[in-house]
Amino acid sequence: MAASNKGIQTIEDVVSHLIKHPADDAYIADLLTSSDYLTLWQINIERNPWQYDDVLLAEVPRKECEEYCRGIVEDDANGPHRYVVNRGAFKGLHHRFSLATFKLFFELYDLLSSEHRQRVTVARRWLEANGLIAPAIERFHVPHTSEWFATLHQWDPVQAAQTKFVVDDAGREDVCSICGDDPADDYRLAKPFRPAGTTGTLRLCDDCLEIRRAMGEPYEKL
Repeated sequence: MAASNKGIQTIEDVVSHLIKHPADDAYIADLLTSSDYLTLWQINIERNPWQYDDVLLAEVPRKECEEYCRGIVEDDANGPHRYVVNRGAFKGLHHRFSLATFKLFFELYDLLSSEHRQRVTVARRWLEANGLIAPAIERFHVPHTSEWFATLHQWDPVQAAQTKFVVDDAGREDVCSICGDDPADDYRLAKPFRPAGTTGTLRLCDDCLEIRRAMGEPYEKL
């Protein structure tokens, strides 16, 4: 039983333990939901609401504001945030093992990724509005390129593996990312709907495009 395992100290320990002892899943999931662990992120929003709001951020003393904004934007430019990396990892773990604990961690890091993206967006807008950095050049990865697969694998390793199988099975890259049919065109999610940490692009046939749009995903042609 996990309760008697004093070696469980970190999230990595939890993952390792559950892979070996999946029968403890319900117990650990209950510990998570009954504790404050899954809601700790709310403390930062309550203590530092200015990090998430343009109007409140503008009220922070300029020197302090610039230092904060530069720090978070520069950190974001160094590579995928750990929240994004952990989100992708638990997406894959939940798909493979179907454990409630892994699902809870995935949902937590999915939320944390969105919260982090909001902080970065607000900070960048302040820096741009004050002429301290140039406006960001919007970039995206073309579907089925090596860069596209690498980015998608970090965000959603399950979808990345499924699309890789579809493309390899078709023996060509100009097919639908979902079903492998052709013809297929390149699309990108409308900006307000793009999740943090992924390019938001897919190569879609007409049928899969309509299905995605019906699911509330407004893809626009590149």
